[in-house]
This record gives sequence, structure tokens and C-alpha cells, in this order.
Amino acid sequence: MVMVFFAFSDVLKSEEVENSAPENMFLGSGTCASSVCHGTADARDVAGLKVNQNEFTIWFFNDSHRKAYDTLKKPISKTIARNIGLGKPAHESQKCLSCHSTNPPSGLASDSFDITEGVGCESCHGPSGNWQKLHTSKEWNEDKYAEYGMYDTDTYSNRAKKCINCHVGNKSKFVDHELIAAGHPDLNTFEFNTFIANMPPHWRESDDEKREWQETELWMTGQVETLKQNLTNLADRASGNKWPEFSEFNCFSCHHDLTDEGSWRQQYGYPYRTAGYPLWNSYRYASIKPLSKAISSDIHNSLTPEINRLKRNMDKFGIYNKSQIAKTANSIVNQLNSLSAKIEDKRANDKITKTLLLNITSDADSISKDGIRAA
Repeated sequence: MVMVFFAFSDVLKSEEVENSAPENMFLGSGTCASSVCHGTADARDVAGLKVNQNEFTIWFFNDSHRKAYDTLKKPISKTIARNIGLGKPAHESQKCLSCHSTNPPSGLASDSFDITEGVGCESCHGPSGNWQKLHTSKEWNEDKYAEYGMYDTDTYSNRAKKCINCHVGNKSKFVDHELIAAGHPDLNTFEFNTFIANMPPHWRESDDEKREWQETELWMTGQVETLKQNLTNLADRASGNKWPEFSEFNCFSCHHDLTDEGSWRQQYGYPYRTAGYPLWNSYRYASIKPLSKAISSDIHNSLTPEINRLKRNMDKFGIYNKSQIAKTANSIVNQLNSLSAKIEDKRANDKITKTLLLNITSDADSISKDGIRAA
């Protein structure tokens, strides 16, 4: 079966497809599947190549991204589409396809592109119409990724940002409280390094990436980039008309049992907020506190009052403080940009890793009070 599939893929990779591809077009993952490109059954080690040539095979048979489009045809997706009044099947809706597929802008899908492939190669590596043929030639220059339209995944921060676009969301594609109530899973469980660890690797790690404390760097980068995007989303929502957005608040403020003896929430009290109003979903910051303290005391000391200010502004659903919420969230993002730069400049080692672990465990009580997500 595999041999037949790859023979068909070779047809897709024909000179006719390559030479007729207009610039910036999405060609589809099938055009990467040739047995002389990325579609071999087993990994190869060819001198001068940074790839194993079986990347497409791993993605097609083992990667959950390949099945993202298929999810839109499941009963739960039909239920969600009905509950939010979508008016069409989920697999035909741009709202759903924007994350569950490689979804080219209008007019940029070539004849070889197939949206049912799910989240394919070009979702992460960029539309290949202007670089597919070039990246196998002598003229290829890795320093011109952006010029060619290929996304640079070499740095951990770039990789995290690419994942976060869907797994955390942004201004144009998101999971809000309406979608969650309709049946869609919330996006508060994403953690970059865990996500990478659970993916079937279709990449070859460089010698530089095989160093001992690589996982610490992945974790630090993921925490910072995820919080940056969460706060950017918060600022956008607070600046818009649809406010309050309940998904910005702690789910378990409302969705929990009430007891005669008084829950732990009642015992703890309501710092920075009013009883009866949901707590801001600040669990992402729980890990940034010990992280920033380990990397830069200056950034840590400036972040803490800003986060506390944001908590106060989010009291009472943030009804009275929309502009201040947006302003403070954007200010924190700027500080996180500085923290991200320091992380990229600083190689993780046993000392940093031990400091992080000690900071986290010594702050356990405070972290637990940021809710179940944080704990």
C-alpha cells in the first residue's frame, strides 16, 4: 500500500506542478511526498542534507495534525456547529477550518492543494509556491527564509509562536466562552514543551539541540510566549465590543461545588476582587513568577506589580476598566519581550534548572491559589 501511495505522490511532484506554481501559492502536502524528497518509508542520512527525507511519511501516518480536518466531521463538531448557529457543517466553515486545516486565503490554493489533508506542511513552513523548487537547488539561501515565504522554525521562540497561533489563539482565530459552552475543548491546557515531546518528531535535531538542558529552554520559551499571546488576546478583547469575555476568567470560579462548611475559595477570601465575581484566569503567570525571578530580578520586580494591577482591573469582569486592562496587558507583553530575549541569550544549565525548581516549589502555596490550572 505504501509503495502505491508514494508512486502517486511522485506524480504530484511532477515538473508540471513545480513549474506552473505561481508565487505564494499553497501547493499542498502531497507535493512534498516524493520518495526523493520527504516521502521515504525510512529515515536516510545523506551527506549535506539536514533532513531525514521521511518527514511526510511520519506526518501522514503518525501525526494528529493530519487528522485535524477529520475531527470536523465527528458528531461533537456537528453539535458545536448547531449550538453556535453556524448555519453550515463545521468542515465547511472558515471559523473551524482556520485551525483544523491548512486554510489558504482566497485564490491562493493551487490545483494540487487538498484541504482535507488537515494541518499540513505549509501550516508551519509557509506557502511553498515560491520556494518548493528553489529549496532543493544550489541557489537556496537559508538567510532569506522570509523573502522566499518559508517560515523559520530554527529558534524555539519561532516554533512556539507557530504552535500558539492555533493552540492558544489570536485575534483572527480563537476559542471563546461561546465555543466552550457549545462543546469545544478550552485551550487552557497547552504547554509548548509537553506538546513537542508528544509529537512524533519529523525533524532532525542539530548537535546544538542535543545539549543536556534543552528541555529547560523549551519550557521557559513556551511559558513566556504563551503568556505573551494570552495577554495580547486579553488586550484585544478588552479593546473591543464583546466584553466581558468569560473565557478570560477562571472557569472554576463558577463551575464548582458550594458547600455548607465553606469552600477553600471562601476561606481564602477575595484579594484583588469582589466576592461573587469570577477570578481572572491568571494561571499562566503562576509559572512566569518563578521563571522571571531565575532569569532577571529586574524584570521580575517590574512584572509583579503590573500583574497585580491587571488582577485588580479584572475585578467585576473588568467592566469599569477596559482601557486600563488593555494598557496594562500590553505593558506586560513588552516586559515579556525583554524576558524572552534574555532567555534566548542565556543557555540553560543545571544551576538555572535547579533554581527554577526551587522557585516553583517554594512558591507552591501562592501558585495553588491561582487555581486548579496553575496547580
